[in-house]
Amino acid sequence: MSTTESVSEFLLRRLTANELSSVSDLDRCRLYLQVFAELTDLHVQGGTGGHLIGRVIAPLKKASIRHLRDTDSEQGPALGRQIQRAVSMAALAAVCEAIDQKPALQLHSLDTGPLEQFLASLQLDRMLQKPHPEEQSSFLEESSSSQGWGKVAAQYIHDQWVCLSFLLKKHHTLVPASEGELPEPRLPAVQRPARTLQAAVAALAVLPSVSVLPVLRCMRLLVPKLLASSESVCVEAFDAAWRTVSSLSNTQLTFWPSLKAFVQFVFDTKVLTIAAKIKGQAYFKIKEIMHKMIEMSAVKSGVFNTLITHCCQSWVVPASNGSQGSLSSAESYGELVLEACTFGTVFRRDQR
Repeated sequence: MSTTESVSEFLLRRLTANELSSVSDLDRCRLYLQVFAELTDLHVQGGTGGHLIGRVIAPLKKASIRHLRDTDSEQGPALGRQIQRAVSMAALAAVCEAIDQKPALQLHSLDTGPLEQFLASLQLDRMLQKPHPEEQSSFLEESSSSQGWGKVAAQYIHDQWVCLSFLLKKHHTLVPASEGELPEPRLPAVQRPARTLQAAVAALAVLPSVSVLPVLRCMRLLVPKLLASSESVCVEAFDAAWRTVSSLSNTQLTFWPSLKAFVQFVFDTKVLTIAAKIKGQAYFKIKEIMHKMIEMSAVKSGVFNTLITHCCQSWVVPASNGSQGSLSSAESYGELVLEACTFGTVFRRDQR
């Protein structure tokens, strides 16, 4: 047996065979998934992705779905079972990221149908339940950082949205403009976009700000489809996302990736064009956020740069290809262009 085969079998056993059942095992799970990512890179670069799928990815996916489908006993959830569920959701998120980032895996006939149907039917309003009351004390005693069950549950929600981001990105063409078109959708999370967007807003309310990136990516895929038919839900998403991102302004490591994802979501070319055409709540909410970002740039260098760079690239590139729709929408957001033209590359007002 080769070294990679031995490591693969070890990872598969540890992640699927109920061997991870305590709080400290969650750190081990993250380590194992990092090794899984490196192993995936190794196989893809070596042209042996099909071998990896057969030995690791396919059985890992199948076992993780089985664990997540198991129902709790009448006595309530046991700690070991809930830890395994958290491990299984993290494993599915790692599989989704591997497939998304390495298209070569798709060429090896990886059947993602059961995975996609499972993810599309996730109950997004259902959090990871607390274990038995008598087990919670041992959980807290074992946790050296006193993180509590909330952090474990938040990571579980984050991993759900990593999976949904993969699903929506792959099937974005199936997202309908309204929910009345498909009475029995095959992929509910994709084909019931308003409900999924409402779930995303709810997720922002409970997730730590450092864990919101996959939720923002999902919003970016959903809002352009829904803005014309479900404007109020989209405006609620704008508000929730801005509150989350602005609260990160003192956390450099997570602020900039989150700000970039937020700008790509709210100031998406299709969103700006539709909002300018309707001139409804969304249009004025975007204008409000725009002015708040300009104000923030007075004390935080780079914020306005992120905004105007994205908008200019979004407006100019399609125009260079012969499409004037996105460029014409710039006229409706003249304050943004005026601010850039007046002050040029100096983005902090106290330096102007």
